[in-house]
Amino acid sequence: MPIPEQTPRRPAPGPRRFLGVLPACLCLLLSLGAGSQTPPGVVPEAERRQGERMYREGILPSGAPMTGTVREDVAVEGAAFACTSCHLQSGLGSVEGGVVTPPTNAEKLYRPRFQYHPALVGEERRKLTPQLRDGLRRPAYTDVDLARAITEGVDPAGRTLNDIMPRYALSGADAGVLVHYLKGLSAEPSPGVSAQAIDFATIVTDEVSAEDRHDFLEVLRYRIAGHNRLGVDRDSRGYRALAAWEGALAFREWSLSVWTLKGPSATWPAQLEAHYRREPVFAILSGLSYRPWKPIHTFCETRRIPCILPLTDQPCLDGEGWYTLYFSKGPFQEGEAAAAYLSDLGSTITDRPIVQVVADRPEARDLARGFDSGWADHGHAPVRTLRLRRGERLDSRAILRQAAGQGAPVLLLWAGPEAYVSLPALATRPESLVMLSSSLLGRKLWELPQAARDRTWLTYPYRLFRPPASMKAPEGTPKETFSQVSLAAGDSHRRVRSRAFSVMKSMTEAFSRMGRNFYRDNLLDAYGLMMDDDETDYERLSFGPGQRFASKGCYVVQMPRGPLHAFVKQSNWVIH
Repeated sequence: MPIPEQTPRRPAPGPRRFLGVLPACLCLLLSLGAGSQTPPGVVPEAERRQGERMYREGILPSGAPMTGTVREDVAVEGAAFACTSCHLQSGLGSVEGGVVTPPTNAEKLYRPRFQYHPALVGEERRKLTPQLRDGLRRPAYTDVDLARAITEGVDPAGRTLNDIMPRYALSGADAGVLVHYLKGLSAEPSPGVSAQAIDFATIVTDEVSAEDRHDFLEVLRYRIAGHNRLGVDRDSRGYRALAAWEGALAFREWSLSVWTLKGPSATWPAQLEAHYRREPVFAILSGLSYRPWKPIHTFCETRRIPCILPLTDQPCLDGEGWYTLYFSKGPFQEGEAAAAYLSDLGSTITDRPIVQVVADRPEARDLARGFDSGWADHGHAPVRTLRLRRGERLDSRAILRQAAGQGAPVLLLWAGPEAYVSLPALATRPESLVMLSSSLLGRKLWELPQAARDRTWLTYPYRLFRPPASMKAPEGTPKETFSQVSLAAGDSHRRVRSRAFSVMKSMTEAFSRMGRNFYRDNLLDAYGLMMDDDETDYERLSFGPGQRFASKGCYVVQMPRGPLHAFVKQSNWVIH
């Protein structure tokens, strides 16, 4: 979709190339009026949804895929060449492979674009020197100009656009729908934004401990205060250099409200709506809950409010989503890693009985779902699953009956430290393999029985560190697989402080990419373009356009015997 930066001026295309789209442009001239330039505004909802589907998915109002051509004669179709592929959800554009795709939103298209400092407008622009102020790259688009760019690849100055931009074959009516959608795309700053400030909220649910709540909010408030101090001298220092002045114009103070959700999660949607009516914030800055995040996720999707990296072990995995970005898939991801690890063992576990034991808690069920999904993806038949009822204890004899068969069993115990009582009986055979989740074990992780450690494997979703030279690996352990657990990386098993710092670090980088384009979708687009962060609790945090989960891996480890808080790696960082 429009509109990569123009190639050098060249002759207008011959009649053969655009013969198929001429009727569309003639239709538009009649329906919109030649030279029409109606201002950006509110687009009717039904038409907005049709245009949004064209822009985001490459689907026409009829339900058929959009078609077009790139590089003279190469046919393209549908979602693979949807507008968002280059111009992103917000329409603010991107840079990839040396190709600059400029903005296609109303605020940018319907005003002239200049060669230098195109973000400066009006009185700001008049303060520039003539050399920087002038130099028109193209005049403002009209509705007809925009339709011509979409179908013919020509800008308002008559220049041919970069030939990697598709020339879409659209009827006049369909082109009109897309034009009107673009006129409403990022046309006005999002709620929660003023000339001086951007308002955020964070969400904490009432079962969170006082200690975790304090640690979480302290980090957010500390980093916000640091950000706001940067703006104290912006007016005095801004004019000393043009770049500093332009940056100062983009600066906004940040404010933070705390929305506390109380009672059953079924009441959260109404509480969220009440909070939002009082404070229509720009985005939800993280959040902290021990319960499933789905009600908050649904609220943010419905209201189209970004929710940035909440601290939750139970993210919403249903549906595609767009507005909530998570650290990871949580326990589901650990289950996927366990499946990948066992699948890689190949003949070592062929024909051995595999039993999955699932405690009656949401995190354990997510682990089982992740394992089942990953195991099926690797082409295996479902394993035997024993689901415990609420309050039911692990019964080693019942588990071993389920695991009856040839060979030593492979047991997946998706439960907390209550599983420790059964471990000695379950790991008696030398070839047996028992797998647990470090997340479900929590603070009791290091109480794993010494006698069972040789036969017990753990999924571990966080970073591992090389031990200092003075720390010796346990006898028989290869030095290259011996890893230290950095307690400084997480103040508790929930890693509240360290993950909160990661949230604020990423937010600072995202806003540095936004300029003054304070649109909610642009914030999410900025996350999709960020560099990988390898200085976090996780081995790597990275987003790509449209991705919702930043950490995509997990380790499988063992614990050595003895008092050391350390691991022996059994796998590399398993990526999904």
